[in-house]
Amino acid sequence: MQLVDAFFEEEGLDWGKLVHAYTDGAPAKLGARSGFAKLLKQKNPKVVTLHCMIHREALASRTMTQLLKEALETAIRLVNFVKASALNTRLFRRLCQDMESDYEGLLFHTAVRWLSKGNMLNWLVHLLPEVTQFLEERNKGDLKAAVSDEAFQCKLAFLADMFSHLNELNRIETKETASGVSDVLKNEAIIHLNRQLDEFQHYFPDFKSDNPMMEFTRDPFSFRVDNFPKEAEDIEEQFLDLVHDSAAKAVFAEKSLNTFWATMHGSYPRVAVAALTLLVAFPSTYLCESAFSSKPNRETA
Repeated sequence: MQLVDAFFEEEGLDWGKLVHAYTDGAPAKLGARSGFAKLLKQKNPKVVTLHCMIHREALASRTMTQLLKEALETAIRLVNFVKASALNTRLFRRLCQDMESDYEGLLFHTAVRWLSKGNMLNWLVHLLPEVTQFLEERNKGDLKAAVSDEAFQCKLAFLADMFSHLNELNRIETKETASGVSDVLKNEAIIHLNRQLDEFQHYFPDFKSDNPMMEFTRDPFSFRVDNFPKEAEDIEEQFLDLVHDSAAKAVFAEKSLNTFWATMHGSYPRVAVAALTLLVAFPSTYLCESAFSSKPNRETA
């Protein structure tokens, strides 16, 4: 916290203008006595601290069936072997260049950097022919047998597709292997998706019950004035004027949520600021995580 405080002072930043803070949910960040969120509220009692959305996705995605877990572990073993030494990395890069591949190497998966898993699986799917040939040249029969197994390839494609969606990447086409998927793997995928649904419902509960201001921001014209929290009582009068404004209703029906509240700022400034305060938040530590993910590329370039 001292480093953050020093940074704010050095850059001339105002703690009072800080609206939201997002963390990875670690005890050091959320501890009741000396956690970062607690110390942050000493600087600005009005700041809202929430759990990073990407980290919630990572926690939800950890739950998987035993067969899919084994496939993921095999994929990690494959990548670790190819990147186990500088020699292997150079030889594999040269092989990819000779085969005119889209990529010239594989990516490491790091458990604490959740953005890496989808990219690692995605690249492995695209480079399966190159990986198979490389394993044959390096006399790794056990790994070659695993990567040549059609069932493993189907599970790998499914996992790559799932984690790519979580990372908001392009979907991987799996048409070539879809026709060969067995009933066992289909059932495995259904079980996995059902478990994922339960986990996502756990980590992403309905925000309406958590914060009435979010419900107000999403749809002010269906929000009841008596649902405002005590700290928002100063906007109630202006809010009543807004909900009875027919012109505002027309704008709400035609424009996006961001545009609507930005438009309302001139006529209903206190109400608009309360809504825009929530809308401007970027609820993830993506920029921080992407910086960590790019670090290995800079080191091996």
